[in-house]
Amino acid sequence: MLKAQNIVIILSVVLVALLYFGFDHKPKNIKDLEKTRSQNLEATSIDNLLIAARDQLSVEQNTILQNLKSDADKVEGTEKADVLKNYASTWYDYGFPTISGYYAEEIAKLINDADSWSMAGTTYLLALKGEEDEVTKDFAAEKAVKAFENARSLDPQKVDFQINEALVYVERPLKEEPMKGILMLRDLNTKYPENTAVMNQLARLALQTNQLDRAVERLETVLKLEPENQMAHCLLAEVYDRKGNSELRDQYLATCNKK
Repeated sequence: MLKAQNIVIILSVVLVALLYFGFDHKPKNIKDLEKTRSQNLEATSIDNLLIAARDQLSVEQNTILQNLKSDADKVEGTEKADVLKNYASTWYDYGFPTISGYYAEEIAKLINDADSWSMAGTTYLLALKGEEDEVTKDFAAEKAVKAFENARSLDPQKVDFQINEALVYVERPLKEEPMKGILMLRDLNTKYPENTAVMNQLARLALQTNQLDRAVERLETVLKLEPENQMAHCLLAEVYDRKGNSELRDQYLATCNKK
């Protein structure tokens, strides 16, 4: 009897192994998509972005950047990171957020703390929102996710990093998992029901899909927790503008416009 049971167990293990290792779980269309995306990202090197950007800059702008890069190359460690902050900021000011994100990532590698990785991720997220080229968008999205993952690994308790990672997927949905970002935000809302940043983002998404009453419900909850939450006031002003209620719109705009 025991021998028979052992044979059954062994056969079961072999079957599981065959199912897991012997067959490819992913449908062909997903494999092809992943392969294409990987090839596209490889083609988007920072060198290519830099060459294209420099052609669009004035002589003066190129000189400023060359001098900053030269200063950064002369130093190491935290001193290098300080110089690169100025370099990354200048690229951003000149209208090249993806390149700025790359150098923010280089800073994060030098400092390796949660905030520096979050800054790199945020810069790539802003690039993702501003870029028009689809390949560059994929590049920025993948880099942003990795940066926020690094930030989370260094400070797992900070919910903002998880929110921002979810927003990358909202901004650039995966074709194989188009709802991933929204589901991540909903999961965070379940785990942290009083986190107003999560509720604001869910309200913003409701507003984008014209679910105005749902947006109001979430935003009113935010204001019960934080009466002066500026983002909630701004979003409610937009909701009531769409609803045609100018009185409530102006009421919420008053707090929204406070500096």
